[in-house]
Amino acid sequence: LEADALRAVLAAAAGWSVRHAKNERAAPRGDPAHAAYPADLPLQPHQQPAAAYARISSWKEYARTPLVDAKELAEVLGVRKLYLKDETCRFGDVGSFKALGGAYAAEVFCEERGAGGDPDAAADGPAAGKPIEGRPIFATASAGNHGMGLAWGARRLGCACHVFLHEGVPEEAAERVRSLGATVHRVRGSYEESCARCHETCKEEENWVLVQDVDIAGTYEKIPLDIFAGYTVLAREMEQQIREIEEMTELAVPTHVLVNTGVGGLACAVCAHNWGSYKENRPRFVCVEPAAAACCRFSCERGELSTVGEGESHEPGEEGHGGRKGTVQVGLDCKTPAPSSWHILSRGCDDFVSVSDAAVEPCMEALRRSCGILAGKSAVAGLGVLFAAAAGGGA
Repeated sequence: LEADALRAVLAAAAGWSVRHAKNERAAPRGDPAHAAYPADLPLQPHQQPAAAYARISSWKEYARTPLVDAKELAEVLGVRKLYLKDETCRFGDVGSFKALGGAYAAEVFCEERGAGGDPDAAADGPAAGKPIEGRPIFATASAGNHGMGLAWGARRLGCACHVFLHEGVPEEAAERVRSLGATVHRVRGSYEESCARCHETCKEEENWVLVQDVDIAGTYEKIPLDIFAGYTVLAREMEQQIREIEEMTELAVPTHVLVNTGVGGLACAVCAHNWGSYKENRPRFVCVEPAAAACCRFSCERGELSTVGEGESHEPGEEGHGGRKGTVQVGLDCKTPAPSSWHILSRGCDDFVSVSDAAVEPCMEALRRSCGILAGKSAVAGLGVLFAAAAGGGA
């Protein structure tokens, strides 16, 4: 019965809207001349990522998240092996890789400014979970998970946290952010408008520190890059786990890596790690986005970092809050890539692919049935592209 359900998803996938842009500017894989990770790109393997892994892996809350061998899905999709990184149990209540970035960046800021203290003492002391007077007040705009990650990190540091959520973010996500001790500010409009509001508020308020995963060239770069460095821990875990499972077989190096992409923070982190680790043998790297918010694919097509607007995404989108067109993949509903992430992806990503929202619910159900993973709507774009490719849907 489960196999029949998966084959039904495969049949439906032939009708999903999939759009592909091959990155002609990507450094060639398999060429020793392009084996080394370029020295002019951020996230140099032996610098920020190494520091992030050393720190995060020392946290008492740290544990590797599972790498799931999705055998039933692989069989239906016609691939030899399919591994899925399950982040639903990352740091307990957080349940997202985002805490690797926001919480790490907050801790680094406190340490560098001498404004922190012992995170464990803040978490376990008599005022556990309550902000400590005089410590930084962290703020961010989010579609949900980044806000939860920063809220969790701020709480363990004894710092207050404010999270700005746009109107398309479900109230369930807002409640989860509040449950981690943060104050939620609702903003009318898009993710980009919530970012602008958060930026302005941080300028106006005393001791507020912006921890945003979108950099501004020349003026706001350090914290976003610390966030991206934190995400490389996930990529390092995947490499470790695949090598342990496959030992010394030819499958110890994946052939393809697909990453769900919004502004590109996670994607650039995984891309940078793979390039630095696998060198000329690095896997073919694919960024996957919602068709209604395909800012990276659009930038690839334009040949430069670009903002995608309605009518340019080649997808009508869904009716969002207030009648705004968007995508149900709220965590990926971004109109412009982060400049630093695009700097890496424009040279290291081989393909940019977008998939319509029609893939979301069937792929969530496929994950639940085949792997027991209760994934959110922003977690399945890559799986949607695999189904569409297997069905001959134009991927």
